[in-house]
Amino acid sequence: MRITSEERKAQIITEAINIIHEQGFPALSIRELALRVGISEPAIYRHFKSKDDIIMGILNKMQEFGQHIEQQLQSLDGELEKIKQLFLLQLVYFEKNQAMTTIMLSEEVFHLNKKLKRKLEIITSARYRLLADLIIAAQKKKLIFDEDVDNLVSLIMGAVRMIIFQWKLKDYQFSVTRRGKSMVDTMLKMLIVKK
Repeated sequence: MRITSEERKAQIITEAINIIHEQGFPALSIRELALRVGISEPAIYRHFKSKDDIIMGILNKMQEFGQHIEQQLQSLDGELEKIKQLFLLQLVYFEKNQAMTTIMLSEEVFHLNKKLKRKLEIITSARYRLLADLIIAAQKKKLIFDEDVDNLVSLIMGAVRMIIFQWKLKDYQFSVTRRGKSMVDTMLKMLIVKK
């Protein structure tokens, strides 16, 4: 059965993520991708101009996930619930897409190419801004302490990263979302203004 160009591109990106996850960025090659996808090397180039273009496709996938989070949060009420779900939705995503943990923990690779670095900056800035806006709104309502917003964003996003890092080190042997629920509840208890 013939697949569409978009389906083939998605398949190539998925296999690129798997190669990076299993063997690291240096192992990502057009030859290996072609073998895994079951097409010729020239066929890869019909969908992507270069290896960097494939990595840009991975970053686009990360950006789409960020947009998905924003849509999910729109249906929720209250800043505290949105902060909690922003934290948890990321962990749920990684629990379902283990291979993306390697991408998330390897940002230094993207700094070798200015376009890739800029794309990563756009993705992380959007997530940062989303969380910062929620914190500012919660502070205005006196729901959480009036602490430095940059510090609070770093604390929360750093906790996501640390949980994922520990989960990967433990070979994914614990529920990252269960651990995340406990962590975010603890963080919110520390931040919430007692009335």
